[in-house]
Amino acid sequence: MEPHETAGASRGSAMGEGPESVVPDRAEVTAHVDAVFATSPGASRLTPVEAYLLEALERLDTAETKASQLETALGHSREIGAAIGVLMALRKLTRDQAFDLLRRASMAQNVKVHVLAARVVETGSTDPG
Repeated sequence: MEPHETAGASRGSAMGEGPESVVPDRAEVTAHVDAVFATSPGASRLTPVEAYLLEALERLDTAETKASQLETALGHSREIGAAIGVLMALRKLTRDQAFDLLRRASMAQNVKVHVLAARVVETGSTDPG
């Protein structure tokens, strides 16, 4: 590729998915902006550049929300794993048995599994309160 050329659709697109994405060429951007501009609410008040930036900000917001949700899920998963380990050690259970006990106690008490898991880690028991 010559130094003055830009990456094209054959190698991916910034508007595509995945880590292989590259900066799109001008024609890709123009086509994408035109498509967004034509279908966006209030498009008559936005320039093509503004429409493109608005879409980019919306994608960024979506990605940040997803990352936050994944961090929360990871924290819950760690707590559940610790509780399973506690139940395995205290009650001489297999991993599956300990998780089943935690799940059944969660349903019986109408408490989220990760909340009960935190209690198990602190107290060693699935009993309420």
